[in-house]
Amino acid sequence: LEWSEDSSVIMASSRDCTARIWTVHTTRNYQPVTLSGHKTPIVGAFFAYSHVEGADHQQRRIDSCYTVSEDGALVTWKAQYDSEESSPLEEIDLPPREDDFEAQVDDAVDFFSGGTPLPLLPKAMGGAAAGPNGNEFKSHAHELVRCKWMYQSRHYFNQERATVVACTYNKRSQLLAIGFSSGIFGIYEMPSVSNIHTLSIGSNQLIQSCILNNTGEWLALGCPTSQQLLVWEWRSETYILKQRGHAYGMRCMAYSPDGVVVCTGGEDGKL
Repeated sequence: LEWSEDSSVIMASSRDCTARIWTVHTTRNYQPVTLSGHKTPIVGAFFAYSHVEGADHQQRRIDSCYTVSEDGALVTWKAQYDSEESSPLEEIDLPPREDDFEAQVDDAVDFFSGGTPLPLLPKAMGGAAAGPNGNEFKSHAHELVRCKWMYQSRHYFNQERATVVACTYNKRSQLLAIGFSSGIFGIYEMPSVSNIHTLSIGSNQLIQSCILNNTGEWLALGCPTSQQLLVWEWRSETYILKQRGHAYGMRCMAYSPDGVVVCTGGEDGKL
């Protein structure tokens, strides 16, 4: 699963070798997209962003997406936007804003019916508030209404007798990390797919999960065979941490937003 930066769009990949893109809230004129270009199940799918021309420097939109499959194929999909203006902002079914009369009515109904009120949507996310230069903020869901997805390129990670078992992408540094069943992992710079680092953690080791921290400097690797958490700093080529804490295989992990804490989950039911 991959969320957009404003949590208005979600992309899911599955074992049917496709990736699908939906909007979280109902958006008029938007048709869910299915990206099909792989022969084996997709391991990871990620969004890439670019700044909107003529808008505030903080406003970004989805520029492309990457899908990685088990056979080592990386497909880049390009988002092509029409020059016409997108649909009106009122055509998306978003939660009410704080200053909206509908919000007051909903709160009153929830109060008397005993229901739980919906979270109010900030103005910056509602699409009706203006930015510093007078432009309106548009969610990624609005932008995708006038978007067409096109196949752009394909790249293969050639590793003999090895499949891709884990991958992660850091949007800030534009780095893609790939873990193989042979115990080899590589770090690639996107969108050129230039290999900047490759290392093996052992011939009998299996990389089940991997993730980059918020700066893209530390790569955490989960190895279910040895029940180890390895944190590798690729610039200095040194291990920051080697830790065991699970009785059975380590299956998943995630960094905290500040990149200081990493949480792991294993088959033993421990966190």
